Amino acid sequence: MKKVVSLTIFSLLNFAVVCAQTKPTPAASPRSAAQVQPRESSGFELAEYGVSFQTDPRLIIMMAALEAAGFDPTPGSDASVFRAQVRKDLADLDPDLRSRLRTFYERNKLPAPATAADQAARYVSLAFALGPPPSLEAPARSEELPNSLLEVLDFAPLVQEFYRRSHIDEKLPGYTRAYQAEGDRLRKPTAEMVRAILSYLHTRPITVSLERVEIKTPTARKNKNTPKSYTSRERERHLIIVPDLLGAPGAINFRVIGDEYYAILPKGTDPASSELRRGYLQYVIDPLLLRFNREIAARREQIKQLLAEREKAGAQVSPDVFLVVSRSLVAAADARFDEVRKLEILSRDARARLASAKDGPARAAIAKDVQAAIAGIKDDTVARLADEYERGAVLAFYFAEQLAGIENSGFDVGNFLVDMISSFDPAREARRLAESAEARQRALAARQARLSARKAEIETPLYSEADA
Repeated sequence: MKKVVSLTIFSLLNFAVVCAQTKPTPAASPRSAAQVQPRESSGFELAEYGVSFQTDPRLIIMMAALEAAGFDPTPGSDASVFRAQVRKDLADLDPDLRSRLRTFYERNKLPAPATAADQAARYVSLAFALGPPPSLEAPARSEELPNSLLEVLDFAPLVQEFYRRSHIDEKLPGYTRAYQAEGDRLRKPTAEMVRAILSYLHTRPITVSLERVEIKTPTARKNKNTPKSYTSRERERHLIIVPDLLGAPGAINFRVIGDEYYAILPKGTDPASSELRRGYLQYVIDPLLLRFNREIAARREQIKQLLAEREKAGAQVSPDVFLVVSRSLVAAADARFDEVRKLEILSRDARARLASAKDGPARAAIAKDVQAAIAGIKDDTVARLADEYERGAVLAFYFAEQLAGIENSGFDVGNFLVDMISSFDPAREARRLAESAEARQRALAARQARLSARKAEIETPLYSEADA
């Protein structure tokens, strides 16, 4: 009995960490046999992989002004040490200026059910649109600016006045040190996250992009018939992590401005299990897909066919097929990465439990628990992919299946993208939501059961007066 149960558990563990990674094989073999791995030395330099940390005074000033306007991401809770210090520093702010800041903020609040993070996001965008202090020059109002930024653009003059009259410039050095300390805390877990992502994708990020620039000569200016000539110019790409000690806890703001990807992180963020991981995936995947824009364009009609079905269902989706492919691949990679990580943790835990099991029934119970846990993890992945599909990532399921087939290959994911893009069947992808309905319901039920259990645990007293 002991031998049979042990073999059962061994099979389950293999299923968890091996079979889950060898599902459907991609349509064709990789075009290159080159294997790429991130550097494994102890001195893992994030800058080599496109990641840097930055303290932005514009963000500090903007969020301090928002604090003066009455923004409170955690009403009813004790303020953080840093927030309490900022409030103390602003205690003597001119009452008229404070009133005008508050009036603007209240009049431009988003309606319910908008969260504190939603309220702050527009002001974060405005902060990165301003010039550096002391002028904090605002951009001219134009149709090219995002609507969300236009909604709060008139807050800029108030921020400029706030900067001049609050004496925040005297406090910025101390504030900056606090932000840098948070950045230092984030470095090690961020490095671990980056290393894990690149190991999973078997790739290195593209940290330089080429820009095609027209060469303008005096002859070309005079003679309009002169053929145009071009040259290439290199531009560095970065994922810039910006701490935000006044932001809403747990809410990451992600902005892409040209070749710069900004991740604005509130205090206490865990890079391994947050939107930062997804942001880095986007940073890595975007230039890979850009190489194959012709292949994506060739599937435009099939992708639009899937998007049309989502629009019929009432979903608001992007008509940009390149954005759809990017979101789908990022969502798939994030879901698959998380599933593989959870299965590896489950495997280690099960082996440890097996080693300490005393008899056959105990091992049988472990086998049953492992089987249920594997099923639950896979249901969670399906539910995540279904949510992404509904929001317009209509190739998320397809890419997840393809990634599952290459995770153990050791080859760069970029070698498979042409075959992935050219091989999906729109009719098959149109059935994904219906096929995932049962797993999605199981995942939802399990999630609700966990929430109920946590609530009951919190509400149950450790002892009663009768027991005392």
